[in-house]
Amino acid sequence: MSYTFKIAGAEDMPQVYQLLQKVFRPTYGMILTGAQMDWMLANIFSEEELCRQQANRRFRFILLCQNNELSGFSALEQDYGGRAFCCKMHKLYLSMDTQGKGLGRLLIAKSMEQARALGQKELILNVNRYNKAFHFYEKMGFEVLYEEDIALAEGYFMNDYVMGKKL
Repeated sequence: MSYTFKIAGAEDMPQVYQLLQKVFRPTYGMILTGAQMDWMLANIFSEEELCRQQANRRFRFILLCQNNELSGFSALEQDYGGRAFCCKMHKLYLSMDTQGKGLGRLLIAKSMEQARALGQKELILNVNRYNKAFHFYEKMGFEVLYEEDIALAEGYFMNDYVMGKKL
């Protein structure tokens, strides 16, 4: 198989949104309620919000394509929270049929490469404390920095580990 990477432009965001719509519920269905997933998809992961992030010069969406089809993506924010040299990976999603085939490793490696190219020295991410991806991030060299409970609207919470890795 042939895999390519590219930095997303505005024209790519509908495909990013469609992929996220396909993988979000299977990813979080055993962790979050249906109502919370609905709220998050309508607010945090809406197509408008994804486009707003893509248009922000501090964000980079890195697309992983297989035979010119979008197979996954990550989203990075440089100098996160005003912290110079700290990059946050807000999203990393793969299509269901490509999970478990080493593509997550490729996408993390490309994300780290992109963060370094942006002058970042550390990559951090949030992962739900019950998400099986936690173990994947550990294998990729990320360490738990602290736990964080993020209050959302409607009484919903994100119960996460914040993990980090020096670049």
